[in-house]
Amino acid sequence: MYKPSFFIYLSKHHQDIMTILSHITLKEYRRFIISKLMKSPSVIFISLVGLALVIYYFADPQFGLFYLFAGVLFLSYPIITISSTGKAYKRNKRIHEKITFQLNNESLELSGQTFTSSYQWDQIKKVVETKKYFLIHAGITVLTMINKAQIDEVRVSEFRKFFYEKGKLR
Repeated sequence: MYKPSFFIYLSKHHQDIMTILSHITLKEYRRFIISKLMKSPSVIFISLVGLALVIYYFADPQFGLFYLFAGVLFLSYPIITISSTGKAYKRNKRIHEKITFQLNNESLELSGQTFTSSYQWDQIKKVVETKKYFLIHAGITVLTMINKAQIDEVRVSEFRKFFYEKGKLR
């Protein structure tokens, strides 16, 4: 039997309060980071330069080990970033804990196992909807993310409408 790794419960209460229970796994987080990383123009450029330097070294090794070392250094950036996602996942409680979100007309409240946070809507800069996630941003950083795969389409539409009415959905 399939046991979802990401649970979301969305309900409407009186006065437009929505409650969402959410949990994201390390595997889901790692896939998200890799997909974002591989779409970044700077990471693509660094990786291509690194690959070109390594190829250049093997095509004509007489130029010395500098090209090989430089290429490996450039290629190590995305590899180190991907490998460090486990530490980042464990460090960031807003990612790895089960979180209850309470959304109402005034605020967004997050309650995890070891933290509670409240944000007024003017503190939430935007909500970005991707194919798989809703990404809630506070400034340039992602405050939290919600996997849409575990929400039925009707509730995804309600969630989208709520953020659109708040003027936050991009």
